[in-house]
Amino acid sequence: MKSFLNKAMKINFLVLMGLFFIPLTSHAQEEDNNPLRKGRIFTDFDFGLHSSDTNVAHETFVSDITVDNSSVDIDALIGYTVLDNLVVGMNLFVERDHNTTNLPDVISLPGTASTSTLNSTTASYTLNARYFIGKNDFKPFIGAGFGLATYSEESIETGLTTFAKGTGTAFNTQLGASYFINDHIGFEFMYNYSSSSRDLENDVNFNGTLVAQNNTTKTNTSAFMAGVIVVF
Repeated sequence: MKSFLNKAMKINFLVLMGLFFIPLTSHAQEEDNNPLRKGRIFTDFDFGLHSSDTNVAHETFVSDITVDNSSVDIDALIGYTVLDNLVVGMNLFVERDHNTTNLPDVISLPGTASTSTLNSTTASYTLNARYFIGKNDFKPFIGAGFGLATYSEESIETGLTTFAKGTGTAFNTQLGASYFINDHIGFEFMYNYSSSSRDLENDVNFNGTLVAQNNTTKTNTSAFMAGVIVVF
């Protein structure tokens, strides 16, 4: 009888220990299944583009002024999960713009039509933090960063060519959602807002005459972007 009681006590002890450790093991497995657990390298690449066409009716010209604009946006982040779901790293955002403006003939002045083009590249290099919400495969996120901005521009119109470049500061924020298909790969969609201020040096060529000008330019960019995440 005493032997039976000893065996029963041992079995009860093992069952109680099992009930105690099963939740801990389950929680540890849940943590391990989080693709953005602490101590991982995070990379992502996002792409976006947009275009617009504008017609301006003006009584001075024989027809509408037309403005065509297109932009390509690229965003990349490489970082480290310093905590579960918190990524800190370096972010690169680049926007390439192309703008064409067509001015028709002025009324009663044939041959005065002209076309001007503007090509510009805006880039920011920022230290970013991005926080993902939840430990499931679907994760909304928010992020922000601050750092360096660069800008270059070439503007060409009749008799006038302008080159401009400069550096300054940049601030950006992100709001989006991601979905991981496994422990290493995910997809994301986000809204990216970037604001930068630069001091520009302009070299203006007006019919062969060179003129240097300086000014300060501020640019605010809003972009919807989609991309891929790789974690390892």
